[in-house]
Amino acid sequence: MTPTCGREHHGSSSRMKGLSSEFIAILTVGVALSGVVLTTTGRLGGRLDELDARLRIVEQSQSLLLERTEALDTRLKVVADGQATIRADVASVGEEMASLREEQAALRSDFAGLGERVARVEGLLEGLRIALDQRL
Repeated sequence: MTPTCGREHHGSSSRMKGLSSEFIAILTVGVALSGVVLTTTGRLGGRLDELDARLRIVEQSQSLLLERTEALDTRLKVVADGQATIRADVASVGEEMASLREEQAALRSDFAGLGERVARVEGLLEGLRIALDQRL
């Protein structure tokens, strides 16, 4: 018996001889299976980390897409409001043009009447001039 790490070595081979070969086989399979489970768990953990990273990227992309969509919606609303204002202005200009046309027609009518009056006044003045010429 020689000391090893503070313990005495009692001949582990004699203890192993006391274990059945079936038990040793079961332990061996158990150790192998636990190694496979640990390896698989490590791989799955790595894949889960990768999936988490991808999920974060997708969430960030969705967030950016939502922000851009909201910005576009705001811009579209501004454009729609601008179009509505322009349409209202065009309608207002159309109404003013119609009003100006009516005033223009009224002025033409008034000027036509004035032309007749001027012609009458000119006729009267001509008659007065003739009458004055005859008296003098």
